[in-house]
Amino acid sequence: MKITLSIIVLLYGLALAAQPNWDFDRSLYSESMTIVGQLYFDSIASSNENDQVAALINGEIRGVTNSQPLESADSVYLVFLQVFSNSSAGDSVAFRLYHADTNTEVDVYFQVAFEANAILGQNSDPLLLSPNPILPPEAPVIEIDAENFFSPNGDGINDAWMVNNIDELAGFRLVIFNTYGEQVFETVDYQNDWEGEYKGNTLPADVYLYVFTHPERPEQFSGTISLVR
Repeated sequence: MKITLSIIVLLYGLALAAQPNWDFDRSLYSESMTIVGQLYFDSIASSNENDQVAALINGEIRGVTNSQPLESADSVYLVFLQVFSNSSAGDSVAFRLYHADTNTEVDVYFQVAFEANAILGQNSDPLLLSPNPILPPEAPVIEIDAENFFSPNGDGINDAWMVNNIDELAGFRLVIFNTYGEQVFETVDYQNDWEGEYKGNTLPADVYLYVFTHPERPEQFSGTISLVR
């Protein structure tokens, strides 16, 4: 039992000793900025409170902190890093990460400019600190489910043109044209509320063309709508 306990204590001591020595004296510096970030290793977000990040200016440690769980979301771990300098602006801040699971140190692929009293990042949009760029997840494939006719006659049935999966088209721009190619309706984030009017005037029964586009997505959806009166 004593031997086993000794081994555990020894291994624990070795684990602690493996952590990087990133000590520095913050009292030597008069200016600071704050960075709210999230650590990534191999494109996986940190979930270990022993993971660390150090800020460096001209190769010198100017800030250190550990990854910690966000109280409002236990599965999200962030860093709240104070960076210190004697210049109010202009210094380049580099970052070095310590990955506790693999006991390795890696440099972040980018640097930021120091600015006294600035706050870079926020809980909902942290600065992603990683050895390599974090690629955004592939956008899900969208298929539009739109009705091909509507009858705006005030009877409460099919009075507006409906897109059944409109929630999936957030951020899309909708433009509707008549058979002469004239634009009769335009909006972003369509709310299933077009009742066949243009500038307050009732449009005639006809076939109309709709086009959905998005500035940051490749999809474009188009089709025809029969306006029945």
